[in-house]
Amino acid sequence: MWKFAQFAYVAEQYGYRYSDLDPELRDSDTPFFVVRALPDGRERAAVTRARFPGALAGGRLPGMRAWPVPVLTLPEARGENCSTRR
Repeated sequence: MWKFAQFAYVAEQYGYRYSDLDPELRDSDTPFFVVRALPDGRERAAVTRARFPGALAGGRLPGMRAWPVPVLTLPEARGENCSTRR
């Protein structure tokens, strides 16, 4: 679940929000996540691309520390979108 929270945080930085699991694949062994574009998605993505120009080419992701394995969430990202802390 923690890894998915990291995925959802990064997706929001690029203008998308997790919506639900695909209802047709909900019970499969490989869940398919449905995301929706946010109204300000283009602006969010542009700001994120400017702040993290190498992220999509394997660089540091927004809200994440560089670390081989696992990727660690920065404290400010944890506090921003998590209602409970680990």
